[in-house]
Amino acid sequence: MRFLGLGLYLETGKDVAAEAAASWGTSDEAKTFMRASAQSWADAHVAVGEAPDVARGMAERTAAFYTGG
Repeated sequence: MRFLGLGLYLETGKDVAAEAAASWGTSDEAKTFMRASAQSWADAHVAVGEAPDVARGMAERTAAFYTGG
């Protein structure tokens, strides 16, 4: 999430208001972003030797934590 905020700041030069960030975090767009991010981390783990089923499980649990299930 911090990298997303940093990216938005570097792109626009504007701070993201805390209220806007909090409300975005529960949106469908945010949930899609979280799931895609978790999957990308799983892919990276597999690329460096982690077992695919372990990496997939880690990604699923991480996505569930950030998306509420």
